[in-house]
Amino acid sequence: CIGSGKVERVDPQAVSAEGYVLAAYVEPGQHVSRGDVLFDIVPDALDDMEGGDGNVYMQEDGVLLSVSASSGTQAAKDAVLATYCPKDAMRLVCSVDEQDIADIQVGDAMTVTLDAYEDKPLRGVVTKIASASGNGDSSYDVTLELEENDLMRIGMSASAEK
Repeated sequence: CIGSGKVERVDPQAVSAEGYVLAAYVEPGQHVSRGDVLFDIVPDALDDMEGGDGNVYMQEDGVLLSVSASSGTQAAKDAVLATYCPKDAMRLVCSVDEQDIADIQVGDAMTVTLDAYEDKPLRGVVTKIASASGNGDSSYDVTLELEENDLMRIGMSASAEK
């Protein structure tokens, strides 16, 4: 084991638009699919989410983390109406001892084991290696993007090995 940590979601994405919100069809925690209508907006001045008909559509499968727009409110330019994480976009940030850090490079494939499912290893790819120790000790955070999997839950403990 080169390190261990907790499973977490990748950085949230924003859904933004400008105009008067006629209707909001979603709520936080809701799973949404590409093409789902999230909001009705007037006028149709939308930022990369437009459908040409006043609707704000979901661009990819995901889970809504927050919904800040509601029916009858005005959305200013660049206002964030909702935030989401892409479906199954999970990562593991694990603490790796300085003696092991030289053996790891961005792009390396790792075997990730969830403590709750030790008999079902996953694949992870190193996407980031911290350039400085974060806790005043001799360990460094290494971020792995994890393969899609139905077993993972946010906050699960996991370990990685090469």
